[in-house]
Amino acid sequence: MKSIKIILLLMLTAGLSMAQVSWFGYFESQADGAFLDNDSIFFGYNKLRLDLEANPGDNVRIGSNAIIQQMWGQTTFNLVNYLPQHLVPLVLTTVSDPLQPLESFPYTLQDTFYVDNLFLQLYGEKFRLTLGKQQISPGTGYVWNPTDIFNVKDIMDPAYEQTGVKAIGLDIYPMAGNSVFLAVQPKKDLASTTLYARIRQSMAALDLSLNIAQYAWKETGFVPIAFIPWELTFKRFMTGAAFSADIAGIGLHGEYAYNRLSKIDFTYNRQLEIRLISDHVSRYQSGKQYIEYLIGVDYTFGNSFFIMAEYFHSDFGRKKEDQTFNDFI
Repeated sequence: MKSIKIILLLMLTAGLSMAQVSWFGYFESQADGAFLDNDSIFFGYNKLRLDLEANPGDNVRIGSNAIIQQMWGQTTFNLVNYLPQHLVPLVLTTVSDPLQPLESFPYTLQDTFYVDNLFLQLYGEKFRLTLGKQQISPGTGYVWNPTDIFNVKDIMDPAYEQTGVKAIGLDIYPMAGNSVFLAVQPKKDLASTTLYARIRQSMAALDLSLNIAQYAWKETGFVPIAFIPWELTFKRFMTGAAFSADIAGIGLHGEYAYNRLSKIDFTYNRQLEIRLISDHVSRYQSGKQYIEYLIGVDYTFGNSFFIMAEYFHSDFGRKKEDQTFNDFI
């Protein structure tokens, strides 16, 4: 394995030394503020993104970008302060007064430096092979993407750039308007490895894709009262479809995903002689079928004013009156 890594590194270094490297990027600064119970907080970040790209040979492309993000203002938040009072869990404290509301659940925003995308791309007339950390963004939805198993969108800024996915991706173009995309995301074993396939067809004002995937999915939370952390891992099989169309100037888009769960593995703090399974955990059942779907409509006026609306349903969701501490966290 080390030999393969060294060979790949030498190939990339040699390729970059023979090619002209293009540099570009941007600087971004964001500020946020909030007022809570007669208190005010301010926080934000400064972000520098540096991209480089090179073509060391015919039909070969190397790309990468590095991101530095520095936080300012308040960086540590007590999540308990943002919960409805009836959802604050009770925890074990002392023998004389054992049950008390949870007072602190800190969450810290940290300065970061990381390499986002880092890939080697080989392409021809009918294919494109991408190795490394790359952009994979299935689906047609704006805020939600039921058929996207790789990304989690920021609900406050759905169109913001997404983190690269470590995978092997292959695009095939059999004919005009038709494409096939295959992706493999290797994990610790075959059962945990992500397998994804998509067939896409574009016809005039209609774009249609069919998707199928298999991947490991994790849920985390805390057992009530004892506040013991747990992690639920299971294999998720997904098949679905996505479309976008233009009908008389009105844009329509949608996605549908059928999910089935299997091979549930529940872990907790095994140092404690206790295994409490909360309602949040037990509602995920091996072999159960779950459906997610989205429908959206948009319209652009003559003066370029643009409106959009989306409706999203998920069987993984929970009704407001049934929400728990784990649902919020």
